[in-house]
Amino acid sequence: MAMRVWAIDVGSAEVKLCSLQSGFRSYVIDSVERVPVARPSEGTTVAQAQRAALGKLLATPRLRADSVVVALPGTVVASHLLTLPFTDTKRLEQTLAFEVEGLIPFDLTEVVYDYQAVGQEDGKTFLLVAVARRTAIRELLEMLGEHGIDPRSVLLAPSSLQPLLPKGDGLEAILDVGLDRSCLALFHDGALAFARAFDVGGDTLTRAIEADLQVPWETAEALKVERGSLLDDGDATLVPPLARALQSALREIRQTLKLVASRRHRGVLSRLWLTGGGSRLRGLDALLARELGCEVRALPAPELEGQAPPPGWGDPELSLAVGLALSTHAGSRAAGINLRRGDQSFQGDFAKLRGKLGKLAALAGLLAVMTGVRAYAQVYVLGQREARIDDAVCKSTQKAIGRCLRDINVAKSALLGGSSGGSTIPRLSALDLLSETASRLGMEGTKITELDVGTDQVRLRGEAGGFDLVDKVVSSLHAYRCFQDIQRGRVQRIQNGSKVEFNLEVRNACLGTPGGDR
Repeated sequence: MAMRVWAIDVGSAEVKLCSLQSGFRSYVIDSVERVPVARPSEGTTVAQAQRAALGKLLATPRLRADSVVVALPGTVVASHLLTLPFTDTKRLEQTLAFEVEGLIPFDLTEVVYDYQAVGQEDGKTFLLVAVARRTAIRELLEMLGEHGIDPRSVLLAPSSLQPLLPKGDGLEAILDVGLDRSCLALFHDGALAFARAFDVGGDTLTRAIEADLQVPWETAEALKVERGSLLDDGDATLVPPLARALQSALREIRQTLKLVASRRHRGVLSRLWLTGGGSRLRGLDALLARELGCEVRALPAPELEGQAPPPGWGDPELSLAVGLALSTHAGSRAAGINLRRGDQSFQGDFAKLRGKLGKLAALAGLLAVMTGVRAYAQVYVLGQREARIDDAVCKSTQKAIGRCLRDINVAKSALLGGSSGGSTIPRLSALDLLSETASRLGMEGTKITELDVGTDQVRLRGEAGGFDLVDKVVSSLHAYRCFQDIQRGRVQRIQNGSKVEFNLEVRNACLGTPGGDR
């Protein structure tokens, strides 16, 4: 059964929608639509203008989608290329959080990140990691939610261009020039190598003309659209500002190529495909070809087999929306970066669960077997322990009262003396003696350096300010009823003559009695 997919590109110049019916092996494009975003006036924001345009776009009657996918604007996403020295997926996921935390200037809880493996070599894994602020994703979801849309995925815009790449080999790139940003995706033999966005777009060119010619923005925009050209026959007054404005884009492209080459050698850029509204500037392809030393061509629209192209099919402004739709159709066959994760995950997403039902059933069976084995092992181990305890009780009673008793309750009664009251178990523990000793040694001028407490005696060594303080220590210990037999060891002055070192051995006189006076 075909599933209807909506791919929405919320841009600064236009809001675009590509509607696609996705089947098992094929797809049908229903429509591609676009609504301009009004330039914000004083007191309004771009987000408000985008909301209004989105409302107009969705006001057209149409069948609702089974699944919605949207791209997060590239300017709010940071892309990184990481190299980790192993290939195990579990280790990658365990390590990635620490690596991401070192890349960002704020707390890890404030961001959402996802990754895509873009290559493995010599036991190393190359990862494309995208990081975005949670607030940016929440604002996008709230905007769509106002119109009853809950997208299944929030994808990285540049990487969504991959389904549009014509078949080829070597190192290629797609450059999507928008209004206020450009998306750059690099591919090696058709596989994604890196993707990022930077803040250079058609509006950058307009502002360059505005500043150079000292004209209002509206006039500069009209000049760019009607007469803008980088060719020799272009307007001589427009070529210098346009060429200067494009230098920042060239710098970003060169830095991206160096980054990829430094992490993994992929050769020289052989072809650059141009798309997006900004790619309509005459002479842009020639300038990029000359500066980058590669072939530059306009990105063709995907071929539609067995269906007529809908109106607007092939417009460069619609490339990202079409790429989003085709990425969703590819599904798990084109694993990408989805930034709708954690507490912002799509709550109705059971696609992954359906794909893992077989594995989950096998895991449940394995857990049942392991639970049975564990229960048997516990019964066996407990039986062994019980036998060892009985043997220990037997040895203890044989030694204490001259006969072997294995029942713990009977042994306890016998050791306590039964009804006669003649117990062989000390009523005072070593902890009791330690407590009594500590409570009687806290006098000023004394310091206990060694203390050994047993159930039958206490040995201690310490230092005092004089012989009289040693007598006070002994008197304090004598105050406890069970400490009546106190033997003094060596009592002598320390070499410097300021303190006296003493040793005491205190015997417990309350063995086998309920306790002493406190």
